[in-house]
Amino acid sequence: MKRALYLTISLFALVESVLGQQATVSPYSRYGLGEQLTPSLLQGMLMGNTGVALRNPYSLNLANPASADAHALTTLEMAFRAGTVRQSAQEVPSVEHGTALFNYFALGIPVSKRYGFIAGFLPYSAVGYNNSESQLLNGENVTFRYEGDGGVNKAFIAQSLGFFSNRLHLGLEASYLFGSIDYVQRVDFSHTATLSSLFRRNYVLSDWNYVLGLQYVQPIGKNELVLGLSYDGEAQLDGRYTELAYTITGTTANPRGYDTLSTSETPVALNLPGAFKAGLSWGRRHPDLLQNAYTLTADVQTTDASGFIGFNGPQPLGTGMRYSFGAELIPAYAFGSMVRSRNYFAQISYRAGYQIVQGPLELKGIRIDSETWTAGLSLPLRSKSSIPGEQRQSFVHLGMQWMDRGTIDAGLIREESVQFIFGVTLSDKWFIKYKYR
Repeated sequence: MKRALYLTISLFALVESVLGQQATVSPYSRYGLGEQLTPSLLQGMLMGNTGVALRNPYSLNLANPASADAHALTTLEMAFRAGTVRQSAQEVPSVEHGTALFNYFALGIPVSKRYGFIAGFLPYSAVGYNNSESQLLNGENVTFRYEGDGGVNKAFIAQSLGFFSNRLHLGLEASYLFGSIDYVQRVDFSHTATLSSLFRRNYVLSDWNYVLGLQYVQPIGKNELVLGLSYDGEAQLDGRYTELAYTITGTTANPRGYDTLSTSETPVALNLPGAFKAGLSWGRRHPDLLQNAYTLTADVQTTDASGFIGFNGPQPLGTGMRYSFGAELIPAYAFGSMVRSRNYFAQISYRAGYQIVQGPLELKGIRIDSETWTAGLSLPLRSKSSIPGEQRQSFVHLGMQWMDRGTIDAGLIREESVQFIFGVTLSDKWFIKYKYR
């Protein structure tokens, strides 16, 4: 347990060192509420961002609140990722950016064999871009600069209850979304006699959102089939919208405000689109193991974002689809020849996944799609219990994520990113009732 505690402290130190970096640098985060950051927690994240039909007694799962009663021990889990993003466009050199993100912090408690809950905090979406374009107007070179920063955070509690001998599980997640997003548009003129202008727009948003979930577990011999369904309800984020426009002087790097052109502050309500998710998983049970010896899973998600209206009216958003596939394997229990193997590498959980997203965003007649590949290891931390009846099972998670999004056609931007994932899961049995003879 001490080893796990030291790893947790090290993770917090690493998180503190990267908090100053941006979670996203994508120009596509300009639309909607930005780029969604954490669709799945650690197990699902390393399995192609799946999770609708996953149930693991040693891992937390937020993709479907119906799995909140699956963990067998009180579980503390956290993760972050960092990496690089290469952006390419036609006729300009490629550029690379560093990104870092604290994915989430969550605590799961199994109150009984039929009821459990998960509570935590995570960044829900992020806006982070800085791009420009130049045009020739009336013989003068004009540069339009676009910048965005901020995002929406999410504090949540998910709970579920099992019915019919724990075959059917129903879950509910209540979350509070809050955050601030800044959009800046700047117009610079090449002629020094013409004053440049800057338009700053800011959203401050907050409101509640709810997710319903269902999982049905069907044992088939030594195997287990799980069907999962989840519905993220549409939400209306209420808040304040502020707009400020003024002229500027000085250099491009150090502009100074000169004269206010307009200012306004109004209440605003933005529609957060709903999403429907369905998933299937197939796993092999083992008598010496609480989790599956191996698991195969697949998810599909549809989101209708056509009703989103931003500060400049309707946006080029429509219906998006996400298809995710994942696999998990523990060799010591999946292969008969390795049963009861003491080899540490045979005890590791190996995970991999693939995801394809047909995004709701469409620019210049082209849909912004993406492909993602994931792979990772969950390394068990060995510990000896000194108290009769005590149970512990902790893991260090290491993984990588490769993503390819967008295209260089029609003047758009292609993004290729590599992200390194690191996380810890600390599980322990609380509230032990001791017996004496």
